[in-house]
Amino acid sequence: MRAYIHIIIFFLLITASLVIAKSEGNGFSTIIWDPVTTDINGDPETGTIYYYIYCQETLSYPPLQSEIVGTTTNAAFVHYDDRLLDPEVTLYYTVTAVDEFGNESPLGEEHTLPVELSSFELELLEGKVQVEWNVHSEQDMLGYNVLRSETKDGSYKKINTHIIQSSNSTTLKQYSFIDEKPELFKTYYYKLLCLNIDGTTQIFGPQEILVDKGLPETFLVAQNYPNPFNPVTTIMYALPEASPVHISIFNLQGKHVATLVDAEKPAGTHAVSWSGLNDNHIKVASGVYFYKMSAPGFKQVKKMIITK
Repeated sequence: MRAYIHIIIFFLLITASLVIAKSEGNGFSTIIWDPVTTDINGDPETGTIYYYIYCQETLSYPPLQSEIVGTTTNAAFVHYDDRLLDPEVTLYYTVTAVDEFGNESPLGEEHTLPVELSSFELELLEGKVQVEWNVHSEQDMLGYNVLRSETKDGSYKKINTHIIQSSNSTTLKQYSFIDEKPELFKTYYYKLLCLNIDGTTQIFGPQEILVDKGLPETFLVAQNYPNPFNPVTTIMYALPEASPVHISIFNLQGKHVATLVDAEKPAGTHAVSWSGLNDNHIKVASGVYFYKMSAPGFKQVKKMIITK
């Protein structure tokens, strides 16, 4: 869990400014801001500018370090404070600009990171995916959208019909959303999109989950995993009702190699492993093999590969 970080920033010396503070969860925080480029009149700033950074649970002096950075360096500062190890602590950061004559811009109004997320988790409940997140602080928030993709770096789509409204609270709040109809034996990736009142967004995630439990509407058999494999692979299958099931392995010539399942199984999801042994417990050669699942009114064949 991360400690709260609040940022205060206001330069009389610049026309615009961006400041970001990131808590690393290990006592460190990184503060990044736009450097001074113009003076109070909007003219190009040609003198040397220094930046002072202040930090406290309530603001205090002196700055963390005098003459922290100049105009020739990156506008960034890494700060360690063991109070950041406590998730209940709120730290405030103020960045001011100081010109070559020692004139310092005043402290300004408070700007906060809109969302401080303490957890973002997925749980499988009877074949449905429950997305849960806890927020320590959320200010100037419109709400949340849950995004889903079938690949980690693929295209994510919003799956909630209406925006999940925020409470705009500064205390711990818990949220959840149910993805009602994920497909069995698929891996899904979820992101949380936070919508702020000013139009900006924050994205958390992705989090990953394999839907390996649930009661299907039809017979299903999944692609073995891993594939290719050595020395063992797993085949998952699902039954809408209690049924006799037969799963066998064949080689490229169609010759029977091994029987993995030949029994009555209850409704629900099941898994069986194969370590590359035939029915005589002899290791088969590497190469391409097929597995076939048979149940009343259902047959399906899939390919697998054993590597050396």
